[in-house]
Amino acid sequence: MHIRFSARARIQVREAYVWYESKQSGLCERFLSTLDSTVSLIVQFPSALPFRYKRQRGAWLQKFLFVIFYRQTKSGIHVFAVLHCKRNVG
Repeated sequence: MHIRFSARARIQVREAYVWYESKQSGLCERFLSTLDSTVSLIVQFPSALPFRYKRQRGAWLQKFLFVIFYRQTKSGIHVFAVLHCKRNVG
C-alpha cells in the first residue's frame, strides 16, 4: 500500500528529529524507528485505529508524545500531520 506524507507532516518529522538530536545523542534514531514501526502498523491495519479528528485516524507513537494523523484513500494512506501532543494546534 502506498503511503504519502504531506509537506507539513515531513516538516514536523524533521523538526522533531532535530529537537530529539539536540536533547540526547541517538534519541532521534529511536524516534525515527518508532515512527517507522507505527507507519508499518498503519499500512498493515489502516482501519483498525480510531478516528481522532474529523475523518482522520490517529496513531500514537509509543514512548514519544506524538500522534500520526492519517486518512485511508483509494490510492493508499495520506499522512496529514505528525503532531506533538503538548503543542497547540493551529
